[in-house]
Amino acid sequence: MEFSIIIPFDFHRSRALDCVRGWVTTQRMPADDFELICVLPSDDPDRLGDSIRPLLRPHDRLASCDAHHDMELCAHGAALARGTYLFFTESHVWPEHDVLHAARQAFDEHPDWAAFSCRTTRVTSNRLGPLEADLYEHDIEGAMNDHPWRKILDQCFVTRSDAYRVAGGFDPELGHFAEWVLAARYFDHGLTVGYAPHIALRHYYSGDLSEYCSFTRSFVEGEMQYYAQGGDRDGVMRDDTPPEWIQRGNWNRTFARSLATCMCKSLRGWPTWFGSLAWLPAIVRWSTLAACGVACSRRATEIVVAGLRAELYASNIVASQKRLAGCYERFVRAFVHARRLWELARWIASEDAIAVAEFAPGDRRLGSIAAGFHLLESFHGAAMRWSEPAALVALAVTPASRSIVVECAPGRSLRANPPRFFINEVVVPRGAITFTDHRAVIALDRTTFGVVRLAWMCTPFRGKADRRKLGLPILRIAVEDG
Repeated sequence: MEFSIIIPFDFHRSRALDCVRGWVTTQRMPADDFELICVLPSDDPDRLGDSIRPLLRPHDRLASCDAHHDMELCAHGAALARGTYLFFTESHVWPEHDVLHAARQAFDEHPDWAAFSCRTTRVTSNRLGPLEADLYEHDIEGAMNDHPWRKILDQCFVTRSDAYRVAGGFDPELGHFAEWVLAARYFDHGLTVGYAPHIALRHYYSGDLSEYCSFTRSFVEGEMQYYAQGGDRDGVMRDDTPPEWIQRGNWNRTFARSLATCMCKSLRGWPTWFGSLAWLPAIVRWSTLAACGVACSRRATEIVVAGLRAELYASNIVASQKRLAGCYERFVRAFVHARRLWELARWIASEDAIAVAEFAPGDRRLGSIAAGFHLLESFHGAAMRWSEPAALVALAVTPASRSIVVECAPGRSLRANPPRFFINEVVVPRGAITFTDHRAVIALDRTTFGVVRLAWMCTPFRGKADRRKLGLPILRIAVEDG
């Protein structure tokens, strides 16, 4: 048996029979060289088994398992497969006539490939279908052509069976995020995954918003579970960590309370310190987070999603296709963000609080030790993060510690415009800080030790063509002894 075609019958979009017929009746490859493994949920809510069974050949299999997610169905089908090659696809996808012949040829021409993904051409039936296709195809093309490892598409993925098992196969517990994790495992094991765009299958995009939301919910749940359980500790997945997880310290109520307290204390020096009321939005933000944590942000985002959903439904009736596309894109971005916050609320509640003796911008623990930071950047090859005008880092200070050193990249002078520093919500006297243009050294007294919250406030800085409110360009923050 050369090929095992594994088809999970979830999200079939009423195309299940087209899919089966496409494999059984159209392939140029001899029938005995490939098998179909059709995997259904054990309860078979749509009674598909009765319709599929008459279409199958004697050596094909109609299997079932106690699962309702297509990643679970895929994993079950792979365990039953007898083929040298496993061909994973979906029940709303059907092949061109020469797919298997071309797949065998691709492996012959590329003996270094452990696997490859094919290309799909769209089939749509309503106004939202092309927008859904545009969204996925844009991401797919970027992944296939530019991304170093994200090369697996479960809709049209072909792999040597031994490579699949070496990589550990799909992890059903991670939902649709299992696709990315498997791709990363192939990469980490040195298994090459190619791209064969000349091998085409037809993919039906239903434009069903509820189905898209269900898929995205599954992906995000798996994504956040993966990072919460430390899956990014090693390997290539670290570079694709979602910003909500990297910046989860922004929803830490202790950190938010500390920043809000520091800001309110500084109000006593207004207008000499602030010079304006520009800080009030930040005070409201951190005070609200201090009171409600991530739940407040999550509910606010869900309200935005509900509004965008209503706008999308209305636009689908009356708006132009261009305006509808813009509305669809805004809804997708907001929905993904809302789902990540929903999962974040679940995971950060159980996360242990930590502090570090040295804060490095590239530290994967950033989210649990800091608040008020933008995402990672590079300055002349060195890792750097801009803080917001108000930010905080949790540091581990011992009785032997004598100073905290804050090193910044060139961009703004600390000496010309010194920030105000706080330790555990108490302002650090100006005389206890030594400033140079790009370095601040904060002297510690002997009573300061344990977990220390170092916060700062500075006048906002704006870069060219940068709409963010920037604070300090942090290269390193370290607690030093002696």
